[in-house]
Amino acid sequence: MPTEENKAIVRRYVQEVVNEAKIELVDSLFSTDLAFHLPHLHGPLRGREIFKQLIGQTRIVFPDMRMDIEDIVAEADKVFTRGTFRGSYHGAPLSAWKIADGVVPIVLIPGMTLFRIERRKIGEVWVEENFLEVLRQLGISVTFPPELPCIKGWAN
Repeated sequence: MPTEENKAIVRRYVQEVVNEAKIELVDSLFSTDLAFHLPHLHGPLRGREIFKQLIGQTRIVFPDMRMDIEDIVAEADKVFTRGTFRGSYHGAPLSAWKIADGVVPIVLIPGMTLFRIERRKIGEVWVEENFLEVLRQLGISVTFPPELPCIKGWAN
């Protein structure tokens, strides 16, 4: 499949599923045996139904979520994107992390995603995002182990 067609599939997913909340399009854009890799999980989420649940839950937490693609590159069956996720946090209370009551922070999260296309559908996805940046933007203090500043060249 030509790389431009593969990029069009990924752009359609980002625009229509992520930005416009057309979760029903997952069935036509993703393979039935989808593997979705997230950095904080030990293994991939498998299948379209679980992926639809993930998108639905993310939309509850970030009801105005949007992904903007800044770069997109394709080669063979792979499409790579670099972009920024934006959304107003409306999730569970973060009192354990001492976020101020009534504050609805807007987060901007840079990230990169690699998609593998198979038979004109997205078959596998690897997401890399800076979760520490999410916590920082939500006003949650994140500290590193005291040993890290001892590393030569470490700068705070």
